Amino acid sequence: MATTELRCEKHHTPTHLTCAQCGRPSCTKCLVWTEVGQKCRTCVPGKGGGDRNSILVPALVVGVLLVLLGVSLKLFTSDSGSDDLPAKGNRGPTQPGIGQPARDGALTFVVTRFDCGAEEVGEGDRKKTALGRYCLLEFKATNSGTQPASFVGRLQQLLDAQRRRFAPDEAATALYNEGEGNGAFTNFQQMNPGAEVLTGLVYDIPDGVLPQLAELHAGSGLGITVRLTESAGLRS
Repeated sequence: MATTELRCEKHHTPTHLTCAQCGRPSCTKCLVWTEVGQKCRTCVPGKGGGDRNSILVPALVVGVLLVLLGVSLKLFTSDSGSDDLPAKGNRGPTQPGIGQPARDGALTFVVTRFDCGAEEVGEGDRKKTALGRYCLLEFKATNSGTQPASFVGRLQQLLDAQRRRFAPDEAATALYNEGEGNGAFTNFQQMNPGAEVLTGLVYDIPDGVLPQLAELHAGSGLGITVRLTESAGLRS
């Protein structure tokens, strides 16, 4: 009686071996020794593709992690990567206003005055004229922490309704503080715990622009925003 030649289902080579579990013809490359005989890699979990759960479950876990990572990155970039929004997440009616404490890092700020309209600062040959108009921001900064902190004048910015940022005019600020008897203005001040700085910053703002927020920073921190529009003396 003629016998049918067996061939490995994967490699199509002649063989006389079969899987002890499923009976498929397999060559020596496709068989794995087990306690109950030789089995093909399909029937041995982890040696082929036989145990679908052992493959699908890790794949699903990886997929879920990738989705969560994508959502986290989207939330992070949408909140902190935009240049046209206040850096600190204290937007809305909970924002402190003039006369209310606002803290960034170790420094607590209290804005005491905000006024726009002056065209000149200083007197005589030490007078400076604005390109647009000058806005004055007066505030007190207190180190409320337990470690030294730094105050950097140029980092204290004003924002308008379009969230455009305006830095102080250092020359006009120096002239203003001299005229008020505050002494020479220091752009950088190292502050120990409990130390206070009372200063006024002068900003050269284009005509027709109305600053609405002050973004105040402790060192190079993210900053805290303070509302200026409700009690500020603004004129167009």
